[in-house]
Amino acid sequence: MESTICNGIPVYYKTVPARSASPSPFTIVLLHNAGTDHTIWSAVTEILSEKHPVIQVDWPGYGKHRTELQQHGLADYADILSIFIKKNKLTSVVLVGNCLGSSAALEYCTRVKGEGIHSMILFNVLLPRTLGLMGRFFYHWANSPLNMLYNGVRKTLSTPKPLASVAVKYQMKKPNLVPNEAINHLKELNNDPENIQNLGLLVESLHKSNHLNSIKMPNYFPKTMVVWGDKNRVLPWKKGKSFVNDFGPTGHAVLNGGHLVMLEQAKESAAIILRTVAIH
Repeated sequence: MESTICNGIPVYYKTVPARSASPSPFTIVLLHNAGTDHTIWSAVTEILSEKHPVIQVDWPGYGKHRTELQQHGLADYADILSIFIKKNKLTSVVLVGNCLGSSAALEYCTRVKGEGIHSMILFNVLLPRTLGLMGRFFYHWANSPLNMLYNGVRKTLSTPKPLASVAVKYQMKKPNLVPNEAINHLKELNNDPENIQNLGLLVESLHKSNHLNSIKMPNYFPKTMVVWGDKNRVLPWKKGKSFVNDFGPTGHAVLNGGHLVMLEQAKESAAIILRTVAIH
């Protein structure tokens, strides 16, 4: 993987050039959710890169090439994205994210008022309002007078292999649709204590983005598609539907899958991305 320095820390990424003799002028930047890495988009990338150059980013704090990020609010990840786009001289990007990736893209887009963004495809948008039961429990605990206790627990969090296996399958509706290689890789990531502890920091910092809870799609936004897994237990579709109704994106789609629906439904996920990019 390649790397570049953003805010003083290395950000690792994988560049996949378009295979077409006449590639698209739009670069697709793929952003993963907390607790995983760029590989959740590998099957989707294979399809997209037929015509489009694709960049798969590893967020600092996650993945095998993990680097330490001091602050874990969505604005901090948007800072990383902003610098990354500038350093790579990307002038017409398609931002595709899942969970943390979607919310960081949303934060970044509001900051630059859509400038330089051709379109966005936001999978399972992470916001305080879209958290499921388990997420809400940790979110309220982290932001309560018992915060010190939360941090004490968070710093000692670990996920033994059996628990890591459960955590991965919890994010899917039909794990049998996902290659064993991909599932085993995600288990390794979830088995890493620092990976999970950084997830805990993200939950604690999520309140800093309460302003996105009530966002309505501004006129300056590019084409924006919201995609959700119908059996997402991390960020339930019931919560997502409420967000979609209030936000008013260009369009939305519900796919047969869970929080990692792009692994379960790679062809369908890629098709939605390509259709959104093609909208005039």
